[in-house]
Amino acid sequence: MIAAWKVGHDDRDVEFHTAQAWMRKVYAPNTDFGAQSCEMIAKDMFTKLTEAGHRAPAWIEIWEDGEAGAKVVFS
Repeated sequence: MIAAWKVGHDDRDVEFHTAQAWMRKVYAPNTDFGAQSCEMIAKDMFTKLTEAGHRAPAWIEIWEDGEAGAKVVFS
């Protein structure tokens, strides 16, 4: 999983490593997403990030196996 944020200056509003560590903590215990599509997982991650107080990402990519995946862009 990859999340990206738009930044408008050199002193960015989002500390990427903090958000990445948070995502690993939330998702590492559960790597079985059942019948959820990559798009569904990305939207769930967006919701969890924003509900936890993180700034909304511009997009999130989820890859099933390094070959098949989805990039969901949020406006």
